Amino acid sequence: MTRKAIPTRRHCVTASTTWRGQKIEVSVGIDPKTGKVAEAFADIAKGGQIQHEMSDALILASIAMQCGVPIEDLQKTLGTQTIMVDGKPITEPTSPVGATLDAVRFIADGIKTPGFFDEEAKG
Repeated sequence: MTRKAIPTRRHCVTASTTWRGQKIEVSVGIDPKTGKVAEAFADIAKGGQIQHEMSDALILASIAMQCGVPIEDLQKTLGTQTIMVDGKPITEPTSPVGATLDAVRFIADGIKTPGFFDEEAKG
C-alpha cells in the first residue's frame, strides 16, 4: 500500500469520549479531496505515560488510514471485553486506543451525512 499525502490545511472535527472514567478528547483530520478521516489525535486529561502511548498508537493508526486501511479494520484488530450493564451484555474496548478508534469511527460516520460541513459552519 502507498501512503497518501494529505494537505496541510484540512477540516478538523473534535469530540469527547470516555474510557474507564478517563475523559478523552478526540480530533480527526479530514482529507478534503475524499471527505474521509485521514488522521486522528487524542488528549487524555490524566496525561503522563498513557498520553504518550496513545499518541504513538494514533500515529500508527493515522498512517494506516492514509494507506487505505478502513477504520473498521483497525477496530477489529483491537481487544474488547463484555461487561454487564443493567443486566445486559455490553461490549467495550479494553484500551483507550480502542475507545478512541470507536470515537473516530463515530465521527467518520457523521461526516458521511450530507451537508455535515455546511451545518458545522452554521453552528
